[in-house]
Amino acid sequence: MKESAQTEQLQREATQPQLEVERQQREKLAAKLRELNLDPEILSIA
Repeated sequence: MKESAQTEQLQREATQPQLEVERQQREKLAAKLRELNLDPEILSIA
């Protein structure tokens, strides 16, 4: 069940423009940093 969900997500991401995928990855990273209570300004260094 979990594997098929991952496959569907990969297929959806594969059909999206690369910039959209990169934007989603940045949002996921920002969310993780917020969970860790890190300063968002750290993102500007990367």
